[in-house]
Amino acid sequence: ELCAQEKGEPSAVLHAQISAHADEGPKIKATEAGFNKFHDDKSTYTANLRGSHKPLSRGDSALNLPKPVHPADPDALFAVFDRYCKFGETALLETVTGMTSRNFLKLFRDLGLENKTLNVTFIDLAFTKAKTAKVGVDSSDATSKRINWEQFLVALELCAQEKGEPSAVLHAQISAHADEGPKIKATEAGFNKFHDDK
Repeated sequence: ELCAQEKGEPSAVLHAQISAHADEGPKIKATEAGFNKFHDDKSTYTANLRGSHKPLSRGDSALNLPKPVHPADPDALFAVFDRYCKFGETALLETVTGMTSRNFLKLFRDLGLENKTLNVTFIDLAFTKAKTAKVGVDSSDATSKRINWEQFLVALELCAQEKGEPSAVLHAQISAHADEGPKIKATEAGFNKFHDDK
């Protein structure tokens, strides 16, 4: 009524103008995306944008994951797995039972296994996919940010499939470093004439 009075016309006119849009809803104004020749609406999977030729589909379920393939020499591979599980941990090492995504990627980088095929994106997604596998200890914990030994083997199997080679080859490449630990890169202090090591 106040608006009608301001316009100097009966409120019935304003009522009729509003009622004429009874079948419409509020108008939404937003930025309209322009044409993009790189756009592919068939898949929003990140690896498609990074050059992976055999991406993991988001539609894949845990049931479609490969089963863990146990190595011929599990002790050597497990030794590497265990060292990278505990690397950088501040908690009691006895309580650490799984490997984080950060250390899984570090494993591939330290051993020189990261390349154009096994890039950062695929390694991270292989870890995330393997974490959903219902195998091994604590596999039912969906909130866990770590993978157990069996899930680690699943992740390696996914990586081996991406490389197009048997998982035994990847197992051997990692097991060859069983006597080594994670590489630590840090700043080396230069000479200081005022330093007294006594």
